[in-house]
Amino acid sequence: MSVLDVVYASMHDECYRMAIHYRDRIAKAGVMVARSRQWLRGASLALIVCFSHQASASEAIREFVDPPRAPGLVLPTITGGEFDIAHSIENGQASLVVFWASWCAPCRRELPALKRISGFEELSGVDVVLVNFGESDARIQAFLETVDTGQLPVAVDAEKSTGFDWRVGALPLAYLVSPSGHVLAGFMGEIDWMNQDVIERLRVLSGEVPVVQ
Repeated sequence: MSVLDVVYASMHDECYRMAIHYRDRIAKAGVMVARSRQWLRGASLALIVCFSHQASASEAIREFVDPPRAPGLVLPTITGGEFDIAHSIENGQASLVVFWASWCAPCRRELPALKRISGFEELSGVDVVLVNFGESDARIQAFLETVDTGQLPVAVDAEKSTGFDWRVGALPLAYLVSPSGHVLAGFMGEIDWMNQDVIERLRVLSGEVPVVQ
């Protein structure tokens, strides 16, 4: 099962119904050439609407029963370096991969909390990486002057190719990747990262070794 299959299977019911509504409208129109593009636009719009509220702790985490292997993630960073998730895996670290953009209001609200939890002792086994989705270096740099992300690596997916591999359809979107390189959970929509239930689940999940059939 791919990351895409897992994420859409675990999507909030109302979001799923909205996305299916757009799919059915396109199918009835019978426009074969543009159908896939229109479906993606409509589904993405539905997801953006659904993701625009802050999720409760119970809604926030979609844990995967059969954790899929995480796609590769090798990107330049805004400081001129490179982020490679393989390094975290080699070091026995879990990774919290957070896709964001400066135009996304929920993303902007999440960044300070992500910086804070990255310093929590109970989450010392989790590397947090901020993956900017589709923006230029200049725009990212200008935005980062207005918010303190501390020492968190900011990776740049300007062409959105990595986001495509990770099936990013709406922002914010985050994944928790185990030290073995499997996707343990997805976080859809705005998350209260300072919520104690969320922090505890991150701590517990990041220490688990997934059993993959």
